[in-house]
Amino acid sequence: PYLFSKVAAELPLAAGLSCLFGAVLYPLAKLKKSAKAFKTFLGVTALNSVASSGLGLLVGAVAPSTDAALAMFPPLIVLMIIFNGSNISDESTPKPIKFLPKLSLVRWGFEGLAVNEFKGLEFKPNKYGPSLLTGEDALGRLSFEDSTIKKTVVAQAAVLSACYLQTYRVLKNARPKYAAMKPPKTAS
Repeated sequence: PYLFSKVAAELPLAAGLSCLFGAVLYPLAKLKKSAKAFKTFLGVTALNSVASSGLGLLVGAVAPSTDAALAMFPPLIVLMIIFNGSNISDESTPKPIKFLPKLSLVRWGFEGLAVNEFKGLEFKPNKYGPSLLTGEDALGRLSFEDSTIKKTVVAQAAVLSACYLQTYRVLKNARPKYAAMKPPKTAS
């Protein structure tokens, strides 16, 4: 009940604040002027925020203390940034850690937002040298040419679900165990 109630209480706040931030940021960044793109932007950022909260719950459940949890989180974030698919390509990732890019919330959030912004865009030619002509060219430079919003949302939802399931498992296994009560012996 604790995990479910904590998630239920924090989910609207995390998603709401993310959408509020996105609603302010979107016009300031002069992103696509399309209602569909704006809604997708808000959805991807809200899901990324909720998934990050889920990862935080998992780290908090695994850690033996608050200080340990605070010490564990920065290396996880650094790994997510390093293995986000842009810094080190999937092909260059060593075999033992090939799974890391698929677990990176930074990767899936960035990829989803990039696809949302660049699909269908056309750029003006640049007179100073080779330039990108379409958004698809830009996505190709990032190795996101085969990516879709659906793929990134499913990946983030999978990471979120795995975090919640593992948090539940850890909390269930870590809960206090009590001795079984026996009826008192009667004096004879």
